[in-house]
Amino acid sequence: MEQELDNWCRWIALVFLVIFLLLVDMHCFHLLREYNPEDTVYGLFIMGLGNLVGFGFLGTQAQELIQVSRCKECV
Repeated sequence: MEQELDNWCRWIALVFLVIFLLLVDMHCFHLLREYNPEDTVYGLFIMGLGNLVGFGFLGTQAQELIQVSRCKECV
């Protein structure tokens, strides 16, 4: 039972982090367009690299949670 609660907490944390990352991206894009519109393409490129790393990490964590839940069903 404790393991299930731990997995749910980890899923909630992952969803929160994805939403947080998207909100930060929207805010950064707004600031980029407002204060430095001539470097929008460069800024989007840098944001894209950050998203690649961030979502890649969150994806590996989600994959680990999926594997843990499958192993639990096998037992």
